[in-house]
Amino acid sequence: MSPSVATRTWGSDSTTDTANRRPLAILVAVGVVLAVLIAPRLALPAKVPPLTITNANEYTVMVEASNGRGDGWAPVAIIRSGQTAVVHELIDQGPDWTFRFTGQGRQFTGYGVSRAQLAADGWHYTVPDDVAAQLRADRVPASP
Repeated sequence: MSPSVATRTWGSDSTTDTANRRPLAILVAVGVVLAVLIAPRLALPAKVPPLTITNANEYTVMVEASNGRGDGWAPVAIIRSGQTAVVHELIDQGPDWTFRFTGQGRQFTGYGVSRAQLAADGWHYTVPDDVAAQLRADRVPASP
């Protein structure tokens, strides 16, 4: 007959604890070894040199970039009116880039430029004048 609950000892058995921890330790060790072996083989996306973007107009714009194939848009920067921003750690969009600008709740897309042209321009890009011209034509007030 088993002892009553009142007289049962509720301590831990060190032999059982060690046996229970062994599979966990093995699993952790295998995970570390796999991480060390696999991590160097994972390629990080290519980055471009710092990109300087000038926004000479009176509207703050959000700038996004894409490879032009519909694979999505990467955020680049929000550039206040009359300011220049330097963007670091920008993912390379490939040989053909497309920029999209959003300002005052309106989106302007389809501004293409090649990586070769960006490099030739010293990785400097200017927000196209027609973004502001379209906003002015629609009588949109300037950014505060």
